[in-house]
Amino acid sequence: MKNTSCIVSGQAFVGEDLELRQVDVVITNGIITAVEEKPKAPMVWICPAFFNAHTHLGDTIAMDCGRRGDLASLVTPPEGLKHRLLAAASPQDRVSGMRASIQGMLAGGTAGCADFREGGVQGVAELREASERLSFRPVIFGRDGGEAVAEGLGISSTRDIPDADTLAANAHRLCADRQIPIVVCPRSNWTLGVTTSERHPPLKLMQDLGCKILLGTDNVMFIAPDMFSEMDFTSTVYGIESRVLLHAAVRGSDLTGPSFFIRKGVPANLFMIDPVRSSLHFSRDPVTSIIKRASFCQISHNVFNL
Repeated sequence: MKNTSCIVSGQAFVGEDLELRQVDVVITNGIITAVEEKPKAPMVWICPAFFNAHTHLGDTIAMDCGRRGDLASLVTPPEGLKHRLLAAASPQDRVSGMRASIQGMLAGGTAGCADFREGGVQGVAELREASERLSFRPVIFGRDGGEAVAEGLGISSTRDIPDADTLAANAHRLCADRQIPIVVCPRSNWTLGVTTSERHPPLKLMQDLGCKILLGTDNVMFIAPDMFSEMDFTSTVYGIESRVLLHAAVRGSDLTGPSFFIRKGVPANLFMIDPVRSSLHFSRDPVTSIIKRASFCQISHNVFNL
């Protein structure tokens, strides 16, 4: 939608507070130039695009290959099942798989992700190739030498660096004060048996302490990179308030530059849901309905300008 002007009208979740307002969102050359009140705006929900804050898109080629063995035998380098499957796949297949996952994420309202990429410099290059010419921004955390050409360092585990325990302890004491993001992937944790309790990860405690919580889906090998499903599951298991979860599904986008929250002066990255096309038009609480009831198939249009 760059180099054009348009107006998107409806009930928008505006700003970081996600305040539901009847507005016209004016978009000029891909930038939101105004958010103007419109009392008779149509019954369309305008939501900021999601940002998936923890993915392993390369694992698309190992999707649903089975869960035989413990976590270490499945995902621990260099002999874990996922690593063996990645090594056996051709570069073309790895790129094709990642691109397919990205296209699915776009259809589901997700315009970017933070991806932990195996395969060194080549692995980083493959993900960049997979996202070419798509309105999608992967922030890549490299491994195996890919750190030098990526946006960040994708440490696999405490085995990868010296003094990891000390660093982790320091991070735990400083996260809330310094607003260092903490990414949680609840569906993956439960699927892989990392947790069996709503106390782990301690989301309510994190929230009470003022931590900056982000949502991710983790490994495509086991979990679809679907933020609607992640929010629904997290709400059900952890009882976190809906607006907090929606915020966590968007907030990681500040890794890309201006975040995806709807406000004047930033690139327009948003999607529309038409509740009249489904039972959603009976909703008394659109935020909760997006968390608990919406899905990619109810998105009528998206506007991504990365």
